[in-house]
Amino acid sequence: MKITIFTTSDFPYKGASENFVRLMSFGLNHYIKNIQITRFWGSRFNNINDTNIECTNYLFNKPFNGFFLKSIETIIQIIYIPIYLFKLNLKNNNNVLLLYGVDRIYIILPLLIFCKIFNIKLYRIITEEYPLNNNLNIFFRYFIKFSELLQTKYLDKYLNGIIVLSNYLKLKALNNKVDPQNIIIINHFIEILDDHNNNNIKSSNKFIIGFSGSLTLENGINDLINSFIYLNNIYPNQFLLLLIGEIPDNLVKYKIQKSIIFTGYLTHNEVLKKLFECNVLVNASREGILSTSGFPTKLAEYLATGIPVITSKVGDLKDKLIDNKEVFFFEPNSFNSLSEKIYNVYLNINLSNQVGFNGKLWAKNNLDYKLNAKKLLNFLKITQ
Repeated sequence: MKITIFTTSDFPYKGASENFVRLMSFGLNHYIKNIQITRFWGSRFNNINDTNIECTNYLFNKPFNGFFLKSIETIIQIIYIPIYLFKLNLKNNNNVLLLYGVDRIYIILPLLIFCKIFNIKLYRIITEEYPLNNNLNIFFRYFIKFSELLQTKYLDKYLNGIIVLSNYLKLKALNNKVDPQNIIIINHFIEILDDHNNNNIKSSNKFIIGFSGSLTLENGINDLINSFIYLNNIYPNQFLLLLIGEIPDNLVKYKIQKSIIFTGYLTHNEVLKKLFECNVLVNASREGILSTSGFPTKLAEYLATGIPVITSKVGDLKDKLIDNKEVFFFEPNSFNSLSEKIYNVYLNINLSNQVGFNGKLWAKNNLDYKLNAKKLLNFLKITQ
């Protein structure tokens, strides 16, 4: 039996979605060798596939741009679905098709119909729920959002199963009549780093606060910067703030501050090196549908390092992790709460180191990519 991961992410490298698919496929490949990736949008970032996972583009090497061309592209993509699935079935009988990032009913409905015809099992991974008004600046995006809502409400229950990242998404699926036996929660697929990866070499004698990911309002970047400025004014020359990620225009004004370091975009390995320079790592996600419905990739990656983590108390995190044992919680949307927590971590090095150790142990038991790949294979009813 062969598993095909049908993904809108640009395997194998770039951001959170690419990391998720890469480590999921690595985990599956650890147990069974019949894994392949199909990139629905092609190779958007000119990625070189240096893995041993077979990877092909669905149709085009690059996605189309502009409303008219995107519409033509979508029509062609839909028309090509039976041909694509026929080829899968011809090469490998009894395939499993695993969808990641594919959430529009006008794509999944024909996939479902022809998967039934060709006896291919169809599963979907749901990572989070986006706000209704997210990026809805033109009519076409309203149409896309409407199709996503239809998919979740009416079509998911007819799939062979869905994989979700949180209890929120599981409860929503249950409310939409998905069979409980066809739902599984897998929070993430993360590589737990060996202890020797952390050489504890710091780039400064100051206490370094680290953040990695999209520097957006939803991820609490403003709360983090305001907390840091507040601390830095009271305790000057004691702290540094390290921000890893592409710099949006609204944050350029902070580049003049010597105590705030922007790295810009870094590769995955470069990010890890920078994280290990930090004394504490912060997940400052604001309270909202995104943080409630998903499981933050950056938090999972933070925990895997063994460095102490401060995180906002949102979503599943507050039920799965214990404050002052595996993480340090602060109240979301409150830079005062975050400032206080950072300073407490700064004052309590021994406790912080123990929390970092416990957090890594929790990640090893709950997020490890091989462990969760085995859990996924059992759900897919694939023998190893």
